[in-house]
Amino acid sequence: MSAQTIYRLIVEGYAEHHLTDEAVGQRAERLRVRAAEHGAVWTHAQIEAMIRDPVIFEGFRREFFMIDLYQEHEERFPPVAL
Repeated sequence: MSAQTIYRLIVEGYAEHHLTDEAVGQRAERLRVRAAEHGAVWTHAQIEAMIRDPVIFEGFRREFFMIDLYQEHEERFPPVAL
């Protein structure tokens, strides 16, 4: 398998199992309660937005394909559309 295929499988698998409405909702509620224990007041919607932030996937892509070391990988390995 190519690195691009492995990356796509990882991202698609993560989205399929961890970015469903149910999974995100459960995770957001756990994080909201945990944050409240430390005095932070975040809404459920704010936390869901953070969980779904596409910047997370972009950071993973840049690290996985070592774009910081090989700038040409920026174009060679485009983001996976979810």
